[in-house]
Amino acid sequence: VSLKIGAGSVRADFRGTPKRDYDIRIEGGVGDCELRLPREVGIRAEAKGGSGSIDVVGLEKRGEDWENAAFSASGPKIRVSVKGGVGRIQIIAN
Repeated sequence: VSLKIGAGSVRADFRGTPKRDYDIRIEGGVGDCELRLPREVGIRAEAKGGSGSIDVVGLEKRGEDWENAAFSASGPKIRVSVKGGVGRIQIIAN
């Protein structure tokens, strides 16, 4: 999945029960992005800010990335890559 934010607000909800691994790539623009992910699935998020902010909820900082405990377990994985722009990006695993 690839999201390129121009201007405005984006809310993307990926909660559910995936059957296989997938990647999400977000390129920030001018505006806000809220990304919701299922907490039961393994998640690793890489986030690099522009001049905006990146807030992460429900994941723990591990080195340069954020992960949840389920990432080291078997089962589907979600890998998130965020490049911030001007605005706020929220990654919420709940």
